[in-house]
Amino acid sequence: MSCQDSRAAPVDIAKSAWRCGWSPEPTGRRGCPTTPNQAIRCASKGKVVSNIPFGETYEYVPDPLTGLNYYSVEVPLWQNRTVSVRCNPMNMPGHFYYPPYAGERVLLELYYDRAEIARFLAWRPGAQMPLDTQGNHIVMGRSFSDGTTLRNTYEGASPTFYINRHFLGNTQFIRMDDGGVYNKFHIKKN
Repeated sequence: MSCQDSRAAPVDIAKSAWRCGWSPEPTGRRGCPTTPNQAIRCASKGKVVSNIPFGETYEYVPDPLTGLNYYSVEVPLWQNRTVSVRCNPMNMPGHFYYPPYAGERVLLELYYDRAEIARFLAWRPGAQMPLDTQGNHIVMGRSFSDGTTLRNTYEGASPTFYINRHFLGNTQFIRMDDGGVYNKFHIKKN
């Protein structure tokens, strides 16, 4: 965990404890200042959690006072204590909606009055492409076998674009390359 002076204005400790789900201890944690006069930022790894029982889902909870939505993130360094992190588009334009999924590893920045996701620490399972394809991949949905993927790969010097949809063993597949557009549908029979 690292601590830095964030040059932010002091805030109410009681408010921050309620918002972030933790309260500073008088002795500090690993050298972090604990008084509001020392505006700080502490960084720690965390894991996004969700109570929805379907794979890599996401969940947010509205704040009863403000109506703003918050994700829950466990912080292993602090005995898996859960902190609330405000939902926002982070570094993406507002027309992209890719919320962090359950189990996603993140780097948190914890302040006296809030917690923020600074960045994501790992690829989603199944998202990283083999080096020889020089590909790009977007994985959407609850899991790799229950969702949709978009892939652009190179077979030789030519790009190939794929759209795959998987659900309960059923598969729909579209492939576009130099030879044309192909589609395939596989429906699992009960």
